[in-house]
Amino acid sequence: MVMSKKLTPERIAEIMAFPITYDEDCPKLTKEQLAEFRPAHPENFVKEKRQKITVYVDSDALEKFNATGLDLESYINSSVRTAVAEYGA
Repeated sequence: MVMSKKLTPERIAEIMAFPITYDEDCPKLTKEQLAEFRPAHPENFVKEKRQKITVYVDSDALEKFNATGLDLESYINSSVRTAVAEYGA
């Protein structure tokens, strides 16, 4: 699996310094045109603020999860969304 580089200040500077080429296939957009952009799948955007909660997890389960290298917070959010959609909670 290819992992993206972390957004360090150096990486952000590298991205900002990358030249942008505009042509007939990719014209420069006006502020009005950019304001018209909408998400392709707005249902995937959560507008509510996040809420901090406390969850107790068995230490052996947490150790095994951490060994996978996955982001625990994203995984839990995804799992909760799936459960709500599947079980209608």
